[in-house]
Amino acid sequence: MTNSLVNYHLFQHDMHKSTVDGAFVLEIPRKCFQMYWSSIFILPKKVIKAIEHHFNHYLWQGKCTGKGVIKVAWEKVCLPKREGGLGLKRVVDWNRAAILKHIWSLFTQDGSLLFPKFEVGDRKKIFLWHDHWHPDGVLYLKYGLGIIYDAASKTDARVDSVLIDKQWHWRPARSEELVSIQSKLFSIKLREEDKALWSASSSGKFSCTATWNELRTKGNEVNWWNLIWFSLNIPRHSFIGWNHIFFDCSFSERIWRNVLALCLISDPQFCWEHLVEWGSMHLKGKGLRANLCKLAWWATVYYLWFQRNALLHAGQVKTEDQILNLIKKDVKTWLSSKVCFEDSILNRALCCNWGISSASLCSRSRST
Repeated sequence: MTNSLVNYHLFQHDMHKSTVDGAFVLEIPRKCFQMYWSSIFILPKKVIKAIEHHFNHYLWQGKCTGKGVIKVAWEKVCLPKREGGLGLKRVVDWNRAAILKHIWSLFTQDGSLLFPKFEVGDRKKIFLWHDHWHPDGVLYLKYGLGIIYDAASKTDARVDSVLIDKQWHWRPARSEELVSIQSKLFSIKLREEDKALWSASSSGKFSCTATWNELRTKGNEVNWWNLIWFSLNIPRHSFIGWNHIFFDCSFSERIWRNVLALCLISDPQFCWEHLVEWGSMHLKGKGLRANLCKLAWWATVYYLWFQRNALLHAGQVKTEDQILNLIKKDVKTWLSSKVCFEDSILNRALCCNWGISSASLCSRSRST
């Protein structure tokens, strides 16, 4: 059943494989699962494992099954782009978030008190020690059972036990913990009625995306993510760039040097770490030069990777000029159909180097 569903969704989009990259084709069937199946059922771990196995195979091989190299663990693939992943979402995390939405709907409609954050109103629904209504969070979890005895209260006490006519009436504090709890009451704004809030969302309303973000595995932000995933990126180039290769041979160095010369850069970097550092520092903003350099960077990586595979698997060899012309063609075609840039001497020189019509690219900025 699982195999049939996955194969069907991926087959439906396989015809686009030649023009759209696996990661972006994969986004479509992944959303089918998220929008329907994982929003209805609590999926068994075995099913989730099988689904993600098929997705990962399709990403790297273009098919759901068979043997082959999987270059990056699925957990890393599913990190946000800022954290070094491809921005896909793990089925297990989205399934949990989607099911929580149903639970939220059920229990907020009948006034149950199962959710973690509340605004205090009529006080009759909120548990004093076991609900999140205080700035310190759930008081029982933070301070333990002893805090209930210190307050001479009951484990099932409601907030209305310490509120009279919208005024706080606690027994005299007998511990430093109670002093701390009572000192923060002034920051609580009392409402007309109790209201359940979803703490994962800044609006207080349920959001599958915000909930997923709380449940998912977190990674550290990487300094190169916006060098690859910028607004004018060519997806297939960026995907290969995400699995970057290094300019560590004389052939690739010569091509890279020529590409940067077309970008009017005379001091090329070849060490990957130095290149990323240079790009993070100098390729900021939305100007033509920054976008052109990033497009050229990942087009170069893409066609070097393409040449490597052609050489290894088919014995085909392209000359440096042929590869350079392919890079120029992709960059020129992509930029000529995109946004306009300032009409300046620098931009005209860049357009001339790359064979882009400066009149059609830059002059339109004056009319927008």
